[in-house]
Amino acid sequence: MKNKSLAKKNRDYAIQRVEDNNASWIDECMKLFRRWLLPLRGRFQSEDFRVYAMAYLDKPTDLRVFGAVMRRARKEGWIKKAGPPQSVDSENCNMAYASVWRKARVK
Repeated sequence: MKNKSLAKKNRDYAIQRVEDNNASWIDECMKLFRRWLLPLRGRFQSEDFRVYAMAYLDKPTDLRVFGAVMRRARKEGWIKKAGPPQSVDSENCNMAYASVWRKARVK
């Protein structure tokens, strides 16, 4: 339990650092995410949006910034978890497991 708590603290710290260093990029990305999310039906992973976003935005300084985007979207109530994590089908992700999301309310 203690190691899990430390791991969560480390994760949260890393995400906060990425947010702090990419604040304006995240603001632009959130606008794009909202437009992408509005017509969406079904479940998705952040990798689905990342592929879309890279066609419209400059490359971020750190790809972990998409974790910060999903975290902010969840806090805003735009998305909710949609089941257990699943492997990401992307050559960049090496079959890592990631959250599966669904649209909630987008205001």
